[in-house]
Amino acid sequence: MRTIDPREALVDRAGHLAQIFPVAFVVMGHTHIPSRSAIESPAGPQATYINVGSWAEEEADDSGHTYRAARTHLVIRRGEAGPEAQLLAWDTAKGAPKLYDKDAK
Repeated sequence: MRTIDPREALVDRAGHLAQIFPVAFVVMGHTHIPSRSAIESPAGPQATYINVGSWAEEEADDSGHTYRAARTHLVIRRGEAGPEAQLLAWDTAKGAPKLYDKDAK
């Protein structure tokens, strides 16, 4: 069976990159679905995988379904314990960013 959703493969590839490079975050994009997950290693979490999603919207297909972009972006700051990342989404009603909540409609 053919797999169309690349999320699992991207997390796997991010794990390989985190083993090669000493990074806190491995950031990828353009799967349209924002996500964040720990990259596990035998010694425990070693990095965080973040997919920033997409800002592009697609036109309606034959079924009438239109994809609405999550409009997410990533902000990484220097924290006291090391780098900190926030996955934010644009709140069109407020005209400002807010923390991304994958379950919010």
